[in-house]
Amino acid sequence: MLAAAALQPREASLQQQLQAIVSKHSEFWNASISFAIANSSMEIAVAAGRNDWSDPSSTFTPELSVPQGSTTKMFSAVAVLRLAESKALSLDDPVAPLVDRYLAHKLPCSDAPTYCESTCVPHAYCWDQPDFRCHLVSKATQAQCSYCVRYLHCFANASSKVPEVVTLKGLWDNDAKIENVTFRHLLSMSSGIKDYYYDTSNWLYKQVMESTRDVEPLEYLVHMDHSFIFEPGATTTVPSGRPGAGTNVTRGSYSTNGFSLVGFALAGLLNLTDWAQLDQRALAWGSQLKPDDRTLFPTRGPCATYSGIPKQYTANSSTNGPFEDISMHSCLNSWLGGNIAARPLDIARFTSALFGSKTLLSDASLAEMLHYHPLTDGFSAYQLAYGLGTEGLLKADGSGAGIPYCGATGYGHEGLDYGSGGMINSYVPGVKLGLSLAMTSAADAGSKLCGMNCTRSFAQLSTASDSIVGELLEAVFAYAGVADAARCNAMPIDPPATCDDAPYFGTISGHQLSCNDFLALCASSSKYPYSTYCNWISGQSLTAIGTQVPGYAPPPGYDANTTTGGMLCKATCETYGAGPCWMKGNTTGWCGSTAAANKAVPAMPAAHPEPVGAHHLRHRSGAFL
Repeated sequence: MLAAAALQPREASLQQQLQAIVSKHSEFWNASISFAIANSSMEIAVAAGRNDWSDPSSTFTPELSVPQGSTTKMFSAVAVLRLAESKALSLDDPVAPLVDRYLAHKLPCSDAPTYCESTCVPHAYCWDQPDFRCHLVSKATQAQCSYCVRYLHCFANASSKVPEVVTLKGLWDNDAKIENVTFRHLLSMSSGIKDYYYDTSNWLYKQVMESTRDVEPLEYLVHMDHSFIFEPGATTTVPSGRPGAGTNVTRGSYSTNGFSLVGFALAGLLNLTDWAQLDQRALAWGSQLKPDDRTLFPTRGPCATYSGIPKQYTANSSTNGPFEDISMHSCLNSWLGGNIAARPLDIARFTSALFGSKTLLSDASLAEMLHYHPLTDGFSAYQLAYGLGTEGLLKADGSGAGIPYCGATGYGHEGLDYGSGGMINSYVPGVKLGLSLAMTSAADAGSKLCGMNCTRSFAQLSTASDSIVGELLEAVFAYAGVADAARCNAMPIDPPATCDDAPYFGTISGHQLSCNDFLALCASSSKYPYSTYCNWISGQSLTAIGTQVPGYAPPPGYDANTTTGGMLCKATCETYGAGPCWMKGNTTGWCGSTAAANKAVPAMPAAHPEPVGAHHLRHRSGAFL
């Protein structure tokens, strides 16, 4: 943490409070937690847990740079916007000519992989003048041959069909639509380009997690499905039953893969000969980079080879773990869409400089970043909204807004990696602070952050980040003097003696209901389990519940504006593994594996619901009913 002597008394007190919160939750969840807040005049960073959970003497500090996946997209968007402001490019420029410039760099023939001539040259013509035989070349072979693309000039001659250079159109199965894709399309998720989660074989996950090698960006772009979900920049009419029904909107589909095309375009713009030469941090920060910034953007090599990156842990909930150390696997995580590893302090500083003091971009560029449109296809369709490298929620009227925190709005981008992530990475104008929270354990191929206390079910462990977020934000909002701090969905760890139900939950149309009656009523018309509604009512005041449940009236004797539904149903919700009271009692030790760090992790669950690095904004939206 920062030295207390550097802080004023109120800030020093807040730092102690935040440290107590992360320490308590770290001990309960068996999780490593790092949290920071920052603006131009004040910074606080706290952390708790272990770097190495197999070593009880190991410590986890605020100085460690945690991989945080899709938060990278915010930095990538700022980099492009800064280049646009300098007139080096336009948001509406097609990326293909710049990608082609990069692909046209001919590499020394002496460095060509030995397999290029025998395995790849015979079908290299498919990237230039394809015929019916090209469909016989497997995706695996095409991916392998991506490493030969810039060596083809070594095998081209007057009598061969081998092209000297390959274009993006050629790599994209000669689909001319790829030549219409612009920087704006890619940064706003409106390109129509598919993402890796459309691949039901989970090829990328298996390649990364069943070996220690890197899957370089061109390799997985060549391997992916090149068909378009929709034409780049296409519009659609919002269907009936969706927010904003009947309005015309730009179509959107989440695509981390598209951000790698941004990377290759920037490499071409800057005349780089190797994609890994792109200095992502310098492009985002420019001359305003702080001397002590420790943000990393790993390229080649395992996370363990980068100084300052902590160990990461992952597990498969369908097999009940165990948690595996994955630090000896690749740290690339797709590149410009997911390779950031940063201290929360550095991300909090970045969001504050970007959206608070507004020193990184012009007002016009910031307006571009915060111009949201709905995701209309695929993952979280008509739930999430997207700007330029910023994410948010879709409102009931169909407009988009930033990320909701305790009734306030934040601007930024959350992110998950295979074994870590950041569930807050935003600037919140209401408290005039950049906020960042990171953890180093996840489950199900990075689809959720997760505690590692195996006295609890995975359903319970996956609520760890939400419980931590609520309590931290409640403290920060109270410090900032925000009157509605109680709206933070805090789930404190209560002592067993306080875990009783109220006599009854209230009435609906005059009929008295127990807590179990109310949960049964909620669950009767949806697919969600009782535990979901326990967590929902834990974040809703009785007044708020009344506005959403027709006919509901709170029981007498409670302040309906400050009492949450969860306060009335502690014992019942404990039964369903939710609410505050299941988080009571003693904890066991860490339940991970002490096997070799480069051991292959368990297979991805068959019903993996979201893309790796997916974000969970809707869990804080209060939109369960």
